[in-house]
This record gives sequence, C-alpha cells and structure tokens, in this order.
Amino acid sequence: AQSGVKLVDLLRDLKPNALELLQTQEGKEELFRALDELSDAERNVVIAHELEGIPFRELSQTQEVPLNTLLLHKSRAMKKLRKHFLESQGDTL
Repeated sequence: AQSGVKLVDLLRDLKPNALELLQTQEGKEELFRALDELSDAERNVVIAHELEGIPFRELSQTQEVPLNTLLLHKSRAMKKLRKHFLESQGDTL
C-alpha cells in the first residue's frame, strides 16, 4: 500500500533542520502540540505508522480498520500537521 507523505519528509520540506529540532525539547513539544490537534484516529495512525514503523496492512488487521480508512486518516493528519507547522514557522519548527 502507498503510504503517501512521510512525517520526516513533511518536516524537512518545511524546515531543513527539522530533524535536529526534533532532538530538542522544544521540537518535541511542538510535535506533541501538533499531534494533539489531530483526531484520535489520525493521531493513532501517525504514531503507529510514522513513529513506531508499523506497516498499514498490519495496522489494518490489528485494529480491524479497513486499509483505505487508515490511509484516509493518515492523509488528513498530514494535511493538518503541515498546516500546523506552516503556521508555527516563526516558532521552533
């Protein structure tokens, strides 16, 4: 399954040094603030797929959620995260 945009790529597009910023407390706090803006379903799929590296097919089976639904949650989440980081570019990220 096509997973679309990766969180790391999204952050790198917005700020070339995003990975270094995520190593800092401020960067982590900004990421958590962004994740807090997502719905539970969106946040769960981003954390499981992006941060824990669980494949979509496995998530679909273990959560008993159709694959396309997971992909939709991920797509919506990435749009919200992009918007959050674009609006906060004057801050840490």
